[in-house]
Amino acid sequence: MVAGLALAARSAESPKARWIWYPGEQNQANSTVYARWSFRLPAKPKAAVIRITCDNKFALFVNGTRAGEFQGEEIAWNRLFEYRVTKRLDPGLNVIAAQGLNVEGPAGLLVEGEITLPGRQMIPIASGADWKVTNREQPGWQKAEFDDSAWAAPVLLGSPPVAPWGTPGGQRYPLLPMVSRPQWALKVTETSAIGVSNAKLIIAPDGRAAVLDASEKEPAFVVLDFGRESVGILQMQFLPGSQGTCELACGESLQEATRGPLQQPFEVEAKGLKRWSAPDRRAFRYLKVTALPGSHLLVDAAWLEAQGYPVKDRGYFECSDPLMNQIWQVSRHTLRLCMQHFYEDGIKRDRALWMGDTRVEALVNYYVFGDTKLIASSLEQLAAIQREDGAIPAVGPQPNALLLPDYCAYWISGLWDYYAYSSDLKTVKMLWPSLLKQIEWFQKQQDEHRLLPNAERKEWWTFIDWADLDKRGEVTALNCVWYQALDEATRLARAAGDRPKEREFAQMAARVKEAINERLWSKERGAYVDCRVGDELSQKISEQANMLAVYTGVADRDRWESIHRYLFEPGQPVVRTTTPYLNFYVVGALLKMGYRDQAVKLIRDYWGEMIRRGATSFWETFDPASPPGITPPANMSYCHGWSSGPGRLLPQALLVGWPAYPNDLSVLGFVEPQLGSLAWARAIIPTRWGDMRVACWNRSGLYRVEVTTPTLPMRFRLPVRVPAPAGTSVYLDSKRVRTPERVGDLAQVRVGPGEHVVEVRK
Repeated sequence: MVAGLALAARSAESPKARWIWYPGEQNQANSTVYARWSFRLPAKPKAAVIRITCDNKFALFVNGTRAGEFQGEEIAWNRLFEYRVTKRLDPGLNVIAAQGLNVEGPAGLLVEGEITLPGRQMIPIASGADWKVTNREQPGWQKAEFDDSAWAAPVLLGSPPVAPWGTPGGQRYPLLPMVSRPQWALKVTETSAIGVSNAKLIIAPDGRAAVLDASEKEPAFVVLDFGRESVGILQMQFLPGSQGTCELACGESLQEATRGPLQQPFEVEAKGLKRWSAPDRRAFRYLKVTALPGSHLLVDAAWLEAQGYPVKDRGYFECSDPLMNQIWQVSRHTLRLCMQHFYEDGIKRDRALWMGDTRVEALVNYYVFGDTKLIASSLEQLAAIQREDGAIPAVGPQPNALLLPDYCAYWISGLWDYYAYSSDLKTVKMLWPSLLKQIEWFQKQQDEHRLLPNAERKEWWTFIDWADLDKRGEVTALNCVWYQALDEATRLARAAGDRPKEREFAQMAARVKEAINERLWSKERGAYVDCRVGDELSQKISEQANMLAVYTGVADRDRWESIHRYLFEPGQPVVRTTTPYLNFYVVGALLKMGYRDQAVKLIRDYWGEMIRRGATSFWETFDPASPPGITPPANMSYCHGWSSGPGRLLPQALLVGWPAYPNDLSVLGFVEPQLGSLAWARAIIPTRWGDMRVACWNRSGLYRVEVTTPTLPMRFRLPVRVPAPAGTSVYLDSKRVRTPERVGDLAQVRVGPGEHVVEVRK
């Protein structure tokens, strides 16, 4: 008998969801609960939403099919993951089933939601006393027809805002819905076999099928190439007659899939199995399908139910250089894969919320997707694990003690970036207490010069970059990031209307900037040193320290030329950047200083070389000086969100200029095209007012810019001197501009909302 529940028996008043677990095991580490709620529907629902969370991991099923899961790092218990499951429910008997895993400490599984029937009748979903639980997995337990009459009633552990272990919690950051992740399948015909051993491939009318006959002593295998990096739930279709064991090894690289995978292979008993679904997600391009000795496998299809945060392709970039187009597209793909329940650093190894990575990812997102919800949720998830002493850990979403002081400062900058793009003052005010506590924590770390000293202290990891930097004493790069956080906290205080804190933060920022310039600048070499210990200046000078000084505003304009000369003229000993993460700031600093051609060349040479070496998503780290053909080792991330920088940098370098939107909140932004050797470029840049469209052509005797700007005015800065050379004229919407505005020695014109054409004619 199936323990079904007639809807008529439910109360019209919506019950409150309760934390549940298997009785007696709610405080047991590494315990698993299997939970079910059966019910009947009189008609096909118009809408159905399920929200679920667990301390620490879960898988959700509706009528036997997987609807969602979180199997990565442990999640913060006060985050609800939302899934729309309308199409999975039918008239008659239905079941919602969930598997929860507790890693350590107290446990808790919570499920809530609602089903909307025709006529607007609302059926609540709420985990509680009418659910059934067990601690042992049984075949078919996720299906509606499964008999759960022998299962136990759950232990009830309270309702939010009470934490799952029954103590007060979550009042400051209530349960926050996460947006559901879509699932789609790669077509079977998009895979291709690139390696075969003891296997026969059969091309079937409906796709590819593989027959793998393993001898009693030797395995048989086939390697499938899915074409590019992907992430999701692997699916396999077997034909009748399959016998034995199938091993499935996923790899971001061919080396990982075939020689020693970092990701644990799946072992599947194929007998009597028609379709197999992986129990958790994988990140891969290559799949090695192996029939173990004595097995006979008929593999009809292999595909992926891809998983990711749902975003629209609002941003766009294209130019006359095919390589730069490919760089931008791969950047977008890299970022999209790393947008999951939060901004993940990488989709294979850590799958965690690292704030430094997240800051870059969100900045790129504003140009590529224009989304604001995921970064708001990511900032909130980190604030929710703020320590008692005020420090926000460098990585989330689970509580931990890991402190990267530069990443702590980037949380403040990330909040400013978010506000500058979204104007969401409500979220700023909600997170304002966390920002104040974070700054108070930093203040306690400062020395008498208002700088952060002892960067190599035992409880810190001052990251900055994967490079041989000198991080003793007062570290230049770290203090530049701290200055930027204070400067942007000043702007947030102004937006929040906190005048006393605005004045306080402004004074603190000014003192930090002054101290950096007095104590960490080498007059003899005309550049910032890596650090200072007492009265001793480090002998090391790095791109990281100097370009961050420019990017953050520590280095004033009168030092730019000296910095650039020291870093890039031959013969000077300089620590170079070999990560896409820090190169994002290097390119940004070059744009700020006006070295656009050099910035574009760095993008082509660095990210373009990864593509030339076969990258379909950008890698965690890369040294273009390494021998040709060298790719990262298998334990490195082949898809790292901090590497997606060109998604923002290319339209910024060629069309928008510096400062780029959204730095100026009073004016939508600049259009400052400088195409260099390119014949044309065009872009769509999402903004909170609507999409801005820019297209530019550079032909002999004509420089033409077309722009569509929403709501607010724009400023065009043109590559023409003022006064203009003889025979050169500026036209706005076919009318000659007799006296263009002058900014330095360049011409500028202003336009209102709408479609406009600016031309420079010779």
